[in-house]
Amino acid sequence: MSEGRREAYKVILSLGVVSLLGDVVYEGSRGTIPEYLRFLGASAAIVGTVMGLGELMSYFSRLLGGFLADRTKSYWLLVFLGYGLIIAIPLIPLSEILGLGWILAAALVILERLGKGIRTPSRDTIISFASRSIGGGKAFGIHELMDQVGATLGPLLFAAAIALLGGFRSAFFLSLIPYALLMATLAYVRSRTRLPAEMTSPAPLEHAGKRVLSRRATAYIAAVGVNALGLFPASLILYLAAETPEVQALGAWLPPVLYAAI
Repeated sequence: MSEGRREAYKVILSLGVVSLLGDVVYEGSRGTIPEYLRFLGASAAIVGTVMGLGELMSYFSRLLGGFLADRTKSYWLLVFLGYGLIIAIPLIPLSEILGLGWILAAALVILERLGKGIRTPSRDTIISFASRSIGGGKAFGIHELMDQVGATLGPLLFAAAIALLGGFRSAFFLSLIPYALLMATLAYVRSRTRLPAEMTSPAPLEHAGKRVLSRRATAYIAAVGVNALGLFPASLILYLAAETPEVQALGAWLPPVLYAAI
């Protein structure tokens, strides 16, 4: 294997580990957040609104993250900022400690989603450049596989923490461990990765004032949007499930296990 291919695999696998650890934290908590917000006094309507606004923030902020990446070429800065905001998840129990109800917890949930939108365009750009010697499909396939391993493992670890430690608060605080590992791994990747000059030289946008999306692309995006209107959020399924006597009898560890199955 050539040196270039070896380095490409190192970057892609290292960023895959970063995504895996990130998912352990924020996907791990997503099966518990609806029930925790209910514990803090939030209604089903509030939970649905908060989780929906969080996802909306995640996707709208990708426009901002992509624009800033193109204009400033500060890819690593945006990646560090975006992943750094995952710290919002371990801080969610401060809502309970400070007696602020569900409001602070909701703000932290939305803040974490903002971070995802900011980091994703820059991270994917780095992967796309690193993958030139091995193929973009393979690179993104490896990264997505590791990402989904974390997304499935995270809720199961969160459920185990709730069952063994006996409460939400400890499980949230325990997620500081994978968060610290995530930031350390990201710092290591940054120190070992040199971006090509074409990525780091600020340049004006080439498509300013031009039509970027074709009619077919616009129609496809509209169809995807209409499809999403019919989806029933997993957060509400888990909120309603947590109210049933069966789930309450088994314990608070069950909803994150259900989320891992979803």
